[in-house]
Amino acid sequence: MITKTIFGSIMVVLLVEASFVVPIAAESSAPQNIEQIDGFAARLGAPPGFTRVMIGFEPLFKGRIAELIEEHGGRIKDAFRLISAISAILPTEVIPLVEKLPFVRYVEEDHLIRSTQELAQPYPAEVAQEIRWNLEAIGADKVWNISTGRDIKVAVIDSGIDYNHEDLAGNIKGGVELTLLQRTTNRLAWYDVFGHGTHCAGIIGAMRNGKGIVGVAPDVSLYAVKVFTPIGYALTSDIVEAIEWCVDNDMDIVSMSLGGGPFLARIFGLKEACEAAYEHGLLLVAASGNWPSILWPLPIVSWPAAYDSIIAVGATNSTNAHAFFSCRGPQVELSAPGVGVYSTLPHISVAGIIGMAGFYYGPMDGTSMACPHVAGVAALVWAANPSLSNEEVREILSSTARNLGSDGKDTLYGHGLVDAEAAVTEALNRA
Repeated sequence: MITKTIFGSIMVVLLVEASFVVPIAAESSAPQNIEQIDGFAARLGAPPGFTRVMIGFEPLFKGRIAELIEEHGGRIKDAFRLISAISAILPTEVIPLVEKLPFVRYVEEDHLIRSTQELAQPYPAEVAQEIRWNLEAIGADKVWNISTGRDIKVAVIDSGIDYNHEDLAGNIKGGVELTLLQRTTNRLAWYDVFGHGTHCAGIIGAMRNGKGIVGVAPDVSLYAVKVFTPIGYALTSDIVEAIEWCVDNDMDIVSMSLGGGPFLARIFGLKEACEAAYEHGLLLVAASGNWPSILWPLPIVSWPAAYDSIIAVGATNSTNAHAFFSCRGPQVELSAPGVGVYSTLPHISVAGIIGMAGFYYGPMDGTSMACPHVAGVAALVWAANPSLSNEEVREILSSTARNLGSDGKDTLYGHGLVDAEAAVTEALNRA
């Protein structure tokens, strides 16, 4: 049985894109430091005296848990199928009682995650398509005569995707919104008004159409799994439900340019969901995290990237050197371009790009940009040899990576720079 968690003074921050992490609060009524943040996130949006929680339990007691929540005036938000857990709004005073139940494995706050990105300056589409340095660095363009990622389904768990973008529209096959606001497959709902998800999607799979840019896997099937609200918030349970959606909808690869602090090592629900998805055959890739910041003083790998079930990706620059902001540690598995990476941006967004003609592009920095490079190369590998398992694709990516640091795996680069040409060649050798 998993040890029950203890509620404490902890704060979740999403490490998306180039910008460094800032505190959650901007309004004077919100908490201004870590001590004040204790419990604030889990109470946000809940009635007074209630807290948002995730409850893990023994599988046979799902019905009993639901009864208890109803008896005490609580409300279930999500009843997960992928893991034996639910998310709910529960009276705060009832939490200690629930924790003591013998069939309850854990009770943990359903932490709030915030996007803290700054959108890049957009540019109009260029006349001719250009193969940029990031693709040349990983050799993606050298394998397009063999593999372009066709028929591989990649889910981008992020802020949505601009499905109207001329460099993405042909490759976007579906999407869903799983935010604090609503759960829906309505196309308008999973449009990206932040830009982060669209930028990551372009790195993975922008089309070869003679315009703008081209992605690592230009014929891949992209799916937008929107977890962030228009103001940039998500709950841990939203990420769990997103991963469950990926399993239910037969995704092959999940790209997660997101993360949080060391406390997430103790968030059992998210860890269990990642492990379950990996066991179902999905390949999960996540950004290692950016630092430094007020709330992120150590350059250690963020979670969920630090989970064993996930490929943690660090960032490099145009000279293949380690990016100064890229978190490091033994969990780093691979590296990929993450500095000045030029990609797609939505033409209607919170950046003020509203009603302007044309489609847009721009550069961003961050391990958020490195992560989709690896997801794209994984799609190239899997398309070249569909008989491979997720574990075999992962092993190929690591064994063929170009060593950049000390001999063997190290804490800066992991196994090294992901190498599309070498990886696809190895995949074909195993066919």
